[in-house]
Amino acid sequence: MREDGAAVIIMQMKLLLKRRRAAEVKTAVKPEMLRPAITAKELAAIDIDKLQGLGVCCILLDIDNTVSPWGEETVTEATLRWVSDAAKRGIRVTIATNGKKARVDRIAELLGADSIKSAGKPGIKKISRYLSECGIAPENCAVIGDQLFTDMLAANRIGAVGVLVEPICKREWWATKVFNRTRERAVWKKVFPGKKRRSFSKCD
Repeated sequence: MREDGAAVIIMQMKLLLKRRRAAEVKTAVKPEMLRPAITAKELAAIDIDKLQGLGVCCILLDIDNTVSPWGEETVTEATLRWVSDAAKRGIRVTIATNGKKARVDRIAELLGADSIKSAGKPGIKKISRYLSECGIAPENCAVIGDQLFTDMLAANRIGAVGVLVEPICKREWWATKVFNRTRERAVWKKVFPGKKRRSFSKCD
C-alpha cells in the first residue's frame, strides 16, 4: 500500500511539473527563439546544397533521436552516407550532445566526427568555445536536432542555422517527455502557425 501511495505522489508531482513548465514557457521563451530555419523528416532528407547556400561550413549534430534511436548506437546507412557526403563537401561535422557517456565517442568515431559532450544545450557556452577554437562564425554553423527547447533554442541563441528533424522513435528519456515535449506541445502552434505537430514534408 505504501508503494502504491508513493507512486501516486510521484505521478502527481510529475503532473504538477508538467503544468508549471507549460505555463512558464508561454512567457519565458519567445516563439521565434524556438523556430528553426529548416525542417525535415530526418537527417538524410536535409538538402546539403541548401545548407551550403546559407553559408554553412560546420554542422553540430544531436545524437538521441536525431542520429540514433534514444539510448542506442545504431546508425542507418542513409545517415552514414549523408554525413560522409557533407564531409566530402568540406563541411565539418561534430556531435554536440548533452550526453557524456562513452557511447558518444563510439558514435562520433562511427561518423568520423568530432564531439562536444555535456554540451549543456540550450546553453551555448561550450558550443561557442568550440566554434571559436575552430575559427568558425556562428552564422556559418547549423545545429541539427529533434527538440525545440534544447537544439533550436541553442541554435537561435548563438545565431546559428537551426534545423529541426522529427524524432527517430517515440522512446525517450523520461525527463525529455515530462519537460521538453510538454513544453513543445504548449507552444507548437505559435512556433509553427498552421502546421500540425511533427507534420514536416520531406524537407521544408
